[in-house]
Amino acid sequence: MMLVGAYTRLSNDPDGTADATERQWQAIQGWCAERDWPIVDHYQDSDFSAYKKGVVRPEFERMMGDLERGRINRVVVWKIDRLTRRPDVLERFLDLADRTDCSVESMTEGLPLGSMGRFILRQGVNMANYASAQTSERIKDKWAYRARNGEKGGGLIPFGYGPGMVVIPEEADLIRDAHQRVIDGETLGSLSADWNSRGLVGRRGRPWTGTTIKSVLTRPLYAGWRVHQGRIIGDAVWESIIDRDTFGLVTSILTDPGRRPAQGLHDYLLGGGLTVCGVCGKAITSNNINKRPRYRCPAKKRGGCGGPSCWTVPLDSAVTAEFFAASEMVQPEAPLQQARRSLADARARLSILAEMLGTGELSRPEYVAARRPLVAEIEILEKAAVAPPRVLPADVQAGWANATLGQKRQMLKVLIDHVVLFPAHAAGARTFTSDRYKIVWR
Repeated sequence: MMLVGAYTRLSNDPDGTADATERQWQAIQGWCAERDWPIVDHYQDSDFSAYKKGVVRPEFERMMGDLERGRINRVVVWKIDRLTRRPDVLERFLDLADRTDCSVESMTEGLPLGSMGRFILRQGVNMANYASAQTSERIKDKWAYRARNGEKGGGLIPFGYGPGMVVIPEEADLIRDAHQRVIDGETLGSLSADWNSRGLVGRRGRPWTGTTIKSVLTRPLYAGWRVHQGRIIGDAVWESIIDRDTFGLVTSILTDPGRRPAQGLHDYLLGGGLTVCGVCGKAITSNNINKRPRYRCPAKKRGGCGGPSCWTVPLDSAVTAEFFAASEMVQPEAPLQQARRSLADARARLSILAEMLGTGELSRPEYVAARRPLVAEIEILEKAAVAPPRVLPADVQAGWANATLGQKRQMLKVLIDHVVLFPAHAAGARTFTSDRYKIVWR
């Protein structure tokens, strides 16, 4: 009995609006109806290449599974290159077809039976593969040409720019502000929470995460560089949003191997590893009781002791009051910007040395001799550049009022190493007292 599976495919349909697969499907339906061939199922892959290596087409794989199970025994396509453009995939299909006694029909290319049909089928796929390879080469040449001239490549217009790579002032200000906040020590999690609270979304309409914020802040195009195949190849034609010194500084901070995300709670002031248990030393986390947040030591199964806990408000208020009092007696120390700029510069010089070795401008002994003191300099700068900031605003309380949660936490860290939370002396005690916590000052 004839059991037909209709397969349709379109290589590129990023927004799901193209109708090519629908037109293929209608044509196949009419063609099979003329021959009284019953169609058991329709397999449609939209926005899936049949040429690129490693692309998994879900509907093609479902069709192969149905062939294996005997649910269908004939595959009909509008044209052979809809089935595949890769000879290795064709051979996989033909091997399964031989084992299941299946045949393939192209409604626009009459294929004879037997060995001649197989020969024509293979030739058709080889020609489709050759045509795709030529197209790929032309596209690569096009993007390489545009890259050499500093023009934008393909893909979405990046956040901060509009059509024609014209700067959007409001978005550019956000990017500049985020760079400075990273320099000041704010976390990516705090930045993403702030942007999301303002209702901001990326170009794909999704909320921001620490990872997507990092991808923006470390993308060379914002500093006016043109990148091609992962390398900076020259200046871009569009206006930069951030100066290159600041970009290099922020990139060195965010890509530093010693950088680690803060562990623990991030939603409350004394989270993010700033508060520890006075019994077991584990970082304090949180939970909610009747929508009222509290700090608590994690349960034993999570590595804590499950002991000390308190409502967030009284502990936050007590620590903040002591911090304000202490800040009035402290002179701000020098900022870390210079150390971080020097680190970025040293890493750039090390990269240049490696390029000179690769191009033959330096011999191996010359490279080793020049590299050794530079590596030692980088090791020293890394320790200086990743230390917590030691800068407070001139008016701490005024700065506090306008700061985000992450910025407030960084201000606390200027003077506070950590806060220790102790258990209540009496079981069920509800009053928060000063002996419940201890501030360990820097």
